[in-house]
Amino acid sequence: MRLALGTVLVLVIGMVMGLVLLSWSGRAGRSQSARGALSTRERSLFAPVVEQVLPAVVSIDVEKRFRHPGLGFDDGEVGGGSDPDVPDQEFEIPSSGSGFIIDRDGYILTNDHVVRDAVRIQVSFSDGRALPGRLIGRDPMTDVAVLQVDTPGPFPTVPFGNSDEVRIGDWVIAIGNPLGMLEGSVTAGIVSAKGRTDIAISGGGPAYQDFIQTDASINPGNSGGPLVNDRGEVIGINTAYNAPGGGIGFAISINMAREVSDVLIRRGRVSRALLGVSLIELGPDLARGWGLEGVQGVVVTEVQAASPAEEAGLREGDVIIEFDGRPVQHVSPFRLLVARTEIGRRVAVRYLRQGRPEQAEVRLGEREDPVPQLPRSRRAESFEDLGLFLSSFETQDESALRVDSVRVDGPAFRSGVRTGDLVLDVGWWPVRSPEDFRREVRAGLKDRGVVVLRVQRGQSRAFLTIRPE
Repeated sequence: MRLALGTVLVLVIGMVMGLVLLSWSGRAGRSQSARGALSTRERSLFAPVVEQVLPAVVSIDVEKRFRHPGLGFDDGEVGGGSDPDVPDQEFEIPSSGSGFIIDRDGYILTNDHVVRDAVRIQVSFSDGRALPGRLIGRDPMTDVAVLQVDTPGPFPTVPFGNSDEVRIGDWVIAIGNPLGMLEGSVTAGIVSAKGRTDIAISGGGPAYQDFIQTDASINPGNSGGPLVNDRGEVIGINTAYNAPGGGIGFAISINMAREVSDVLIRRGRVSRALLGVSLIELGPDLARGWGLEGVQGVVVTEVQAASPAEEAGLREGDVIIEFDGRPVQHVSPFRLLVARTEIGRRVAVRYLRQGRPEQAEVRLGEREDPVPQLPRSRRAESFEDLGLFLSSFETQDESALRVDSVRVDGPAFRSGVRTGDLVLDVGWWPVRSPEDFRREVRAGLKDRGVVVLRVQRGQSRAFLTIRPE
């Protein structure tokens, strides 16, 4: 009997120990599995963001027009000079950059320097499509431009973030088309600094700067692509890199770029407020010489005639210390602050004149836009058999028909038609709308099998003949 009881007791203890060991084993397994899953998530920190953003990143291929002086002979030597009797030669040079879709209707944000002087723009998508791009507006003052593809959407988009909330040390990802051939390339890094101004850029930097500095690699061809945070929100436009700086890159803050792009989409041009002064920094030596040590501000070196500043009584030598209730410390941020203020608004300006505090109310004027206003064209219509995208638009003088894009492998391109040309007549008849063009082309092909176009390019006009394939 005692033996039987002892045997049962041993079996019960064994079962309990087995359950305990099984429980520990299960917990250990779950813990190891959780660590494995966490490790996988850590390794994939950027992969989900790239999967979300990449479909909305595009490559932009452009052909830019370059004019070379006509070459002639000088004293019998080739290349000795230019001959006024030899016309200038025009060449179309290929270039490339990046961009990203910000609207389901196909609006694309990029850099102005990517599309500047372009006569043809082609936008390539991650799914393999290549579509003609139409320039909506450009702003060299901030190096921002907006394109659109005239193909029905909806398109994938990159959501906007808030660049003011970006912290130094935050993870960021740069996506683009480096070297013009590595589409969809991704680099990662951190935000190294914010609010960078007075950055010298090869080819000339924009007048208004608000750059995010990053160590995420930005290379030629990345220009115009998005700099995104770890939530997949765009916080900047990749714009410049500093090769001697060992991988330092700069991106236009998206808050400033978004302001500009919204205006370009609505109006085609950007208007900015004007104060009418030239400025320098109040450096330590200048402040000491004027007895203004410890003062921060900017010094007026010139006041433009009949400007808002002159009307308000500002003079050379005044030190502006506050504008619209905000302290003024450096020239570049102050110029940007003035430019972003509403035109026509009355603003309080505090300044020092020979060390004495003064205040004036300035009614801001409007700066002259350095970019000619683009004609506001309608949505381009496609003429696939000719390889053309055409739209009607109005200038101050007349209505016309513009070539928004021309396919390089199409009959129109082979006949000499180029992006930006104005089509004046088809046959003997003027055309002012895509409907006019379609009607006259159909009639010309039916009667003669060839179409004659009268085309204007710049100040020159010519007759071109197109025979569809």
